[in-house]
Amino acid sequence: MVNRRKDPETGEDVHLTGSDLDFAIKQDKEKHMALKSWKGVRYAAGLPVRGQRTRTMGRKGKTVGVHRKKK
Repeated sequence: MVNRRKDPETGEDVHLTGSDLDFAIKQDKEKHMALKSWKGVRYAAGLPVRGQRTRTMGRKGKTVGVHRKKK
């Protein structure tokens, strides 16, 4: 079982753990952002990358709900 199949740099199947895995994921995100690919643009904007909906799910920050008029 490996968590990094076909590494882009070496072409090998490796299993990374701990800080090595965090570093590899960070490098991948930075590479996408530098290439200005679709994934990179989504990563930079803090939006979902893999096609999830954004209207209702994945909200960050303040709670969004219905506002009623005061009587």
